[in-house]
Amino acid sequence: MDNINAVPDYYNEIHKNVEAEKKCEKTKYYFNFNIEEYEMLMYLVEQQQDIFGLLKEYYENEKLKLFSNYLRQKYPETKMTSFMESLYQEASEKMKDMLFEE
Repeated sequence: MDNINAVPDYYNEIHKNVEAEKKCEKTKYYFNFNIEEYEMLMYLVEQQQDIFGLLKEYYENEKLKLFSNYLRQKYPETKMTSFMESLYQEASEKMKDMLFEE
């Protein structure tokens, strides 16, 4: 979560270079997600959203923006997955017990 996001112009330049140099015609789309973006995508899977259509729509934008910004615009209610929420709750309880034990 403490990383530096890609600079959009740099990202778009890389995208053009990869597209020009790719060898396999079967490859239609490719993505480079950070962990936050991946978790946001998994939340949408859990909510039974069509992520393949979403990814295609994102990829086909003329100028790519950060995927996390794109997702927040389309789905502002994106939260943690239930799996991550349960881990967070468990860790919070353990920390609370350690801090306030008698």
